[in-house]
Amino acid sequence: MIDAICEATQLIVICICEFIAIFDARRIKSRLRLLYGLFLLSFFMGDFWWFLDYLFYDWDLTYSLIPYINWKVALLFLILMMQQYHGGKIFKKPASGFMWAIPVFCGALCAFYMQFGAYLDNILTAVLMSIIIWMAVQRLIEIRQGATEKTGDEWLCRVILLFCTFEYGMWTASCIDYPVYYFYNVFNFALTACFILFIPAVRKAVRG
Repeated sequence: MIDAICEATQLIVICICEFIAIFDARRIKSRLRLLYGLFLLSFFMGDFWWFLDYLFYDWDLTYSLIPYINWKVALLFLILMMQQYHGGKIFKKPASGFMWAIPVFCGALCAFYMQFGAYLDNILTAVLMSIIIWMAVQRLIEIRQGATEKTGDEWLCRVILLFCTFEYGMWTASCIDYPVYYFYNVFNFALTACFILFIPAVRKAVRG
């Protein structure tokens, strides 16, 4: 029951945030806000299928590929959101050597998740998450080192890192039996709060 409440709450929050994002994108004509709206829309579609599966089929995820595709598309929109602050590039020369720990970390979790199957999905997720985390960390280091001027996107980078942290927390908790599994819903509620935090972060990034 608590799983259904978490999913329903997240759907409502994403809906509200989506309307705000669409209104902002039309009012300001900001590409970043449009990408944020598309990110929300993709995530919502994945969540909505997941929720309907619970209501009608009690988590009989015969067609689980459908929500997973939507969630991967949502991650792609996050990459596009960050790309404009990387001069149109996805990767730059790492601002710090410790950044190589990011793909190692994502790869290690991928290997853990692959014990439960979905090999291709886990590999694709690890690649996308590595790119997102890499770009966000790179941007924060550049700003701190003064290698580039501030454009107001540092808060967006921080929210993106929070989003990735809570996603990984959910995925990891879902793979482990009780009592750790109880943390799945804690991370899910935290992830829901992230969608709200994105709104001021995106607005600040647009204003620069």
